[in-house]
Amino acid sequence: MEILNWVQCPSIPWKNGGGSVRPVASHPPAAGVERFDWRVSVAEIKSDGPFSAFPGVDRCFVLLQGSGVRLTPDTGSPLVLTEPSQIVSFRGELCVEATLVAGPIQNLSVLVQRGLYRSSVVCVNGVSEQHFEAGQGTLVLCLEGDVTLAPLGAASLSLQGGQALLWRTDSPSWTLHVGNAATRLVVVRLSPVEQ
Repeated sequence: MEILNWVQCPSIPWKNGGGSVRPVASHPPAAGVERFDWRVSVAEIKSDGPFSAFPGVDRCFVLLQGSGVRLTPDTGSPLVLTEPSQIVSFRGELCVEATLVAGPIQNLSVLVQRGLYRSSVVCVNGVSEQHFEAGQGTLVLCLEGDVTLAPLGAASLSLQGGQALLWRTDSPSWTLHVGNAATRLVVVRLSPVEQ
């Protein structure tokens, strides 16, 4: 179990100048964009432009802040996100053009190597109590407010906005308790695909 201060992770500018990315966690640890099993990051998109292609990767995109974005793939219908916590998933080999609705946005990006891992993402906004079964990798990213996590058989702990909890593998059963209406968080589950 690791506690991360994700807002302190270095922010890396994109080569095209259209935004920046803040890597939060990856597997194997410290894996770069060229070689990873899974990767979770927070990005700032400041201008319209294309997404980088990730062949063989499944992508999950979560709008965190901002007025929204229109994602137009080279095949299929456009995907429009205008509310924080909206989630879309698509294949990394698609050529996707991002068009901002009204100004910069912040988003969470989850990338998993297809055939090795699969991901599921849950957004929690406001007062809530939810139970999560034991599993594989789990990342709890607190965006605002505070949350209490109660792992089975261990002491409870609290996360504040800007912090994250990571079980890289074998997360226990646990319960989250949110008593603050202003709290926003994202739970990412990362499970290996059985061969």
